[in-house]
Amino acid sequence: MQISDYPRQETHLDEEFCRQNGELILQVRVHKRQWLSQNSRMGWRQKAATVKVLRRLGYLTGLNLKNDKSQEFAYRWVTSADRVKVVALIHPLRRGTFDPGNAAASVKPIIDGLTDAGYWTDDNGARLLGPDYRPALPAGTPDEYRIDLHITGYRIPDRREGQP
Repeated sequence: MQISDYPRQETHLDEEFCRQNGELILQVRVHKRQWLSQNSRMGWRQKAATVKVLRRLGYLTGLNLKNDKSQEFAYRWVTSADRVKVVALIHPLRRGTFDPGNAAASVKPIIDGLTDAGYWTDDNGARLLGPDYRPALPAGTPDEYRIDLHITGYRIPDRREGQP
């Protein structure tokens, strides 16, 4: 089954639809030299340096998005929400089959950078739901991966509101 077989709204490929539904969309471009995969085999020093770069990239991208007036409402909603859901669309370098879940090693430091930027107080399971990894179309550049983070905020209703 191809990506094009699914409705665009289900796969989060229709960015305008997602923005209209209150999702905050954050695009992060990662050079292939900084890309970490679950299958990567490298020494701990090299991995630690790459994680540091990715975390800083997430932090700076998050700060940059705070100033984006077109997504100001979504940013305020996400940062004040009780829980946050993250869907990560992984754009590979080229067409072909790939496992989007292998991008977890690159996405986690970026989410940590967003935590540092103040998007949420902590990225533990009580606050952050996901990330949910989904395949997307190729990034279009031969040396950069692209990660689109679709972030949705949720309010948890007060238990006393529904009780008589």
